[in-house]
Amino acid sequence: MATVRLPRRLTIPAWENAVGPGKLPARFTDLRLDFGQVEFADFGALARALLMVDAAVRAGVVTEIVLPTEALPAEPAPPDGHTSGMSAAAEARSQINRRARARRDTRAYMRHIGFLDALHAPHWPDGAVQITKAGDGSHPLTRTREAATTDGSVPDDDPRDARYRPRRIMPLQWLLSDRGEKLQESDDFHAALARLGELGMAEPGGRVLSQTLLTELVENVEEHAVPAGGRPPAALVGAVLLDSDTFVIRRGDLPAELGELADRSADDGGRVLRLVVGDAGQGLVASLASAHPRT
Repeated sequence: MATVRLPRRLTIPAWENAVGPGKLPARFTDLRLDFGQVEFADFGALARALLMVDAAVRAGVVTEIVLPTEALPAEPAPPDGHTSGMSAAAEARSQINRRARARRDTRAYMRHIGFLDALHAPHWPDGAVQITKAGDGSHPLTRTREAATTDGSVPDDDPRDARYRPRRIMPLQWLLSDRGEKLQESDDFHAALARLGELGMAEPGGRVLSQTLLTELVENVEEHAVPAGGRPPAALVGAVLLDSDTFVIRRGDLPAELGELADRSADDGGRVLRLVVGDAGQGLVASLASAHPRT
């Protein structure tokens, strides 16, 4: 089995470092993506993880996803008659608790941006992807509400999730074409366009431009990502609208080529729309990969 243990801070550069050339065996039939210790996950990094899983499923690779856990390690009992070091132990325990809360919040974020729902893709065969909690591979999670509220995560109606509820997230989702139907003609695609238009962009022109861009990119999936003699792959779409301050603060988490955009955002104070459109096809992008690794 090929196992990818992801770092506590999962940014796009960190993802690329974890799964880059030489990080995985040349051939494998099982893949485990271990998010168990992740305390922060970037929107774009999670999108890339979904595309990797989609590619694995298309190749017949059985995949396991290990979600972040808030479980705490057992606390050792202090030696009898010894009080020295108790303050340091208390501080260490406090730090462990903070990290556990961060993992719980990361799992809540995964749910609110659509990552967990996207792991139940309608075009994947049953059993192709197993989802488990860290350290408990014997109990796969399901997408039922009961599982979502009893596996240690924050329930959907918990007020602690309020930070993820603003009208600034278009959850990650798969767009599929039905028989004889193009991706951009599907009901799901038009629903995605509507959600994109409701992200809270103030200018009508910005909404129209973003919807036009989404349409063009989805069309590119059909035109350039179809394997010879095959059907179009599923298109993964999603978006998040960021304030300029947030985008600038997060500059170190982003690919280097977005540095100029961060500088421009800092100067004009405008919002930044991160729009994701991706696929696991083998068309134009795959043919350019050797020349443009970040394509």
